[in-house]
Amino acid sequence: MSEEWATAKRVSEEALRLITGARRFEYGPPEESFAQIARFWAAYLQGRFGVSVFLTAADVAPMMRLLKEARLCKGIGRYDSLVDLVGYTLLDAEIHRMDGPAPAAATSRSDQATNG
Repeated sequence: MSEEWATAKRVSEEALRLITGARRFEYGPPEESFAQIARFWAAYLQGRFGVSVFLTAADVAPMMRLLKEARLCKGIGRYDSLVDLVGYTLLDAEIHRMDGPAPAAATSRSDQATNG
């Protein structure tokens, strides 16, 4: 891997280490911990605004990524926020069991540009 990708590699490896190690042990499977967070958020929104929303574990990672993006806009904790942003993206993929595109639907952007 070239030197220009060294930081990206370090960020992604740190995120993977965190979500598969200590945080997995502390918080449990993301499906369970994110489902609990979703219930808390829904209860808060109901109590605070009288708005009934149905949130699931699948809603938590995208919303947490928005939190990290907001922090990045302010320049706060840049490295840690980037690690967490990647971590939430990986957890999102895990919750959705994203193993990659289905073979029949897999087309590259260059295929779409030339065929579409």
